[in-house]
Amino acid sequence: LALPLLERALLVQTGPEHVLESAVTWEKIAYLKLCQGEMQDSLDRYHCALDIQNETLGEDHPHVCITLDHIASILAEQEKLDEALQYFQLALDIQEQTLGEDHPETAISMMNMASILHQEGYLNQALQKSEKALQSFKQYLRKDHHYVIDTLLIMASVRYSQDQMEESIELCKEALEIAKRSNGENHVTVAE
Repeated sequence: LALPLLERALLVQTGPEHVLESAVTWEKIAYLKLCQGEMQDSLDRYHCALDIQNETLGEDHPHVCITLDHIASILAEQEKLDEALQYFQLALDIQEQTLGEDHPETAISMMNMASILHQEGYLNQALQKSEKALQSFKQYLRKDHHYVIDTLLIMASVRYSQDQMEESIELCKEALEIAKRSNGENHVTVAE
């Protein structure tokens, strides 16, 4: 039901006064396509939004990073990890310049990038990015925020891959304790 309405909205969002609105509509369509499992179509729609954003906001605008992250995430899901890394790095570079290295949005990109770096076997870089992200999350978000837990689990996975079992177990324990405190003993994240 939403998709036809959004596609109709694109037809009326013409002219320079509606350019940014059309980019948002492309993003919404891309998200719906992703939810429907149509990854390539979603990716194409995010690229349409990105083209509009680059043209109207400039390639170094923080909002562009959100779209870059979406594209990178889809590419990672498609197991196009090298390409995903390029998009995550581009987003990270822009965020570091415009928002600062310690900003939570920058830390999200670092965390996402750390996960891909780990999958690609770049363990030291993955650990470095995840440690930096964790520092930012702990500084600017609640200590029990799910990004803190996610980042601890990425770090635990990296340590496991490095055969550093004790460190991996300690990081898992820390993540579990935070999850128990914030979500309760019976929450699905605790059971995982």
